[in-house]
Amino acid sequence: MIVDTVYKELREVDKKLTLSKFSRDYLGMSRSYIFVKKHKGEDISNDALLNLYGSLRATQKLYKQILEDKNCGEFTNSYYQRCLERNKQLIEAIWNELTERSEVFS
Repeated sequence: MIVDTVYKELREVDKKLTLSKFSRDYLGMSRSYIFVKKHKGEDISNDALLNLYGSLRATQKLYKQILEDKNCGEFTNSYYQRCLERNKQLIEAIWNELTERSEVFS
């Protein structure tokens, strides 16, 4: 499931990210949402996936703004450039999942 991949990648950057926080902040759902889905063996809803897409797009914009700041050092730029690339890949993967899900209804 795409959500597992995204959570794992985000956790690489933010070691304090919990599933509860991920569910609230990235999926726009309740703290227990992701636990219930995992327990039932279900994938996240289209709404949650779209919220995740929007959250990552917002983060992408933030990374770009930081990189445009001329006062950032080389280390900071290198770090945020890696974050930007990782986010880009995650956004593309989510977009592909959204596209695939939408084709079911065509």
